[in-house]
Amino acid sequence: MKKILQSKLSLSSSPRSNNDHSFARILWQALQLQRIQKIALFAGIFLATFHILFQWHDPWYNTIPLPVSSSDRSYQPSPTLPQPVYVWPLDLETNSYNTEILQIAYNGIQESRYLSYTTNRNDPNAVWIGDAGAGYWLIWYLGAHHEIGQFLLRHGLLGRHQWGYDRTPWCHRFLQQIQSSQQERRKLSLPLLWPIYILDLTDFSTVLRCPEIEKVMGSERVFYGKRSIVHGRLFSQRQQWTQFGQKAELPSSFLHTPLIVRTDTVQGLHDVLLEKYNQTLASPIEELPRTIDVAHFWAAVPKYKSFLKGSRSHLKDLVSDTISDLGEQYPNMNVFVGFAGSHGSQGRLDVASAYIEALLDAKIVVVTQTDRWEDHYRLYEALVTGSMVITDRMLSLPRGLINGTSVIECTSRDDLRSKSLYYLSHPEERIAIARHVAMSQHRSWHRMEELIFGEIKSQCSLDNNTDCPFVVHAS
Repeated sequence: MKKILQSKLSLSSSPRSNNDHSFARILWQALQLQRIQKIALFAGIFLATFHILFQWHDPWYNTIPLPVSSSDRSYQPSPTLPQPVYVWPLDLETNSYNTEILQIAYNGIQESRYLSYTTNRNDPNAVWIGDAGAGYWLIWYLGAHHEIGQFLLRHGLLGRHQWGYDRTPWCHRFLQQIQSSQQERRKLSLPLLWPIYILDLTDFSTVLRCPEIEKVMGSERVFYGKRSIVHGRLFSQRQQWTQFGQKAELPSSFLHTPLIVRTDTVQGLHDVLLEKYNQTLASPIEELPRTIDVAHFWAAVPKYKSFLKGSRSHLKDLVSDTISDLGEQYPNMNVFVGFAGSHGSQGRLDVASAYIEALLDAKIVVVTQTDRWEDHYRLYEALVTGSMVITDRMLSLPRGLINGTSVIECTSRDDLRSKSLYYLSHPEERIAIARHVAMSQHRSWHRMEELIFGEIKSQCSLDNNTDCPFVVHAS
């Protein structure tokens, strides 16, 4: 404010300018700006206080006791398979859906021979999946592209839940859909109770529950799938690394449903292997000649820098700097820091062949998670392409992955440097770790089968004629 006023005053150096109307107007504008800033500050403090008090009285998270659940979270399936599944909200004609629900739920249902997708919500044999992230990404992107929106999101001033999106109305909207279907079923003399699966694939670590739906349908028929199960994860400016947080203890009605290796990623990998290397998904691609020593697919592109930094990316920036420093310190080391193919929202929609080719050309791929939550597609993409993967520590490593055996975790900048140098100088150990990656449980249909049946029914093996296609050295 002081600098603004000084710059305005410098426009005229004559003492007579004190009587100039333009000077009075400038001074009045500056005072008005100062007044607006004070009002905005007061409003921000008021909203923050109101938000904190509201969180303490959140009826979903703090005051509703978790139901007593049995050890068996599966339900009695329909008499015949495949099991019909209705997904809400999902409208393919109007593109009304989240990317995650399309990549995981819809694709998983379509790919599994034990499941079938139905648009008939009154199918008496169908189970329902509710997308708890409906509307979340729209609010997030609208806010994150503006500085004021970033501030409100960062401080949770747009809602009661962490990361600033209040999902309280979602349960009510989903309940309205259920009750509307019950009214239609009553006229058709169809059963009024059926299994409900609430799938939360958002970044929120808070536990989403819908007690009203449990009351109407019976808690024994309502199950939850949750992606983000680590809370308290933060980037520490003092330590210059991420504090890992704590892993949530979920009741048996909840299933941890992490992300997957996407089907379009595997298809893109299949195409590149065939066209460029004359290889298949079953080939030992971890042994392919690779020219990049260490790769980190992240760079602070000016166009996206503000947005990405607002997305909790301090650790990613730090790792990019670390890998770049390695390349400068060791001139013979070939490092790659940047993007390959599409990134941002476009990268969520499809997988570029340039990105697959870059992954296949890297001996070591370093993947870093967002500062505030665990789990991302980049981990699965790097693993499935046969590189040895170094990741920042995960409290919720995907099933089958073991630190030191199939993936390497690092806990600091120095740890990342030393492990990168060690495994570059020990190629046999590096290739052995890349070979031991376990990807046979992380396709879209695995998530859906486990959510609905309580177990994975489609097992991958070396034989391409089995339930699901063999996926890159699956174990």
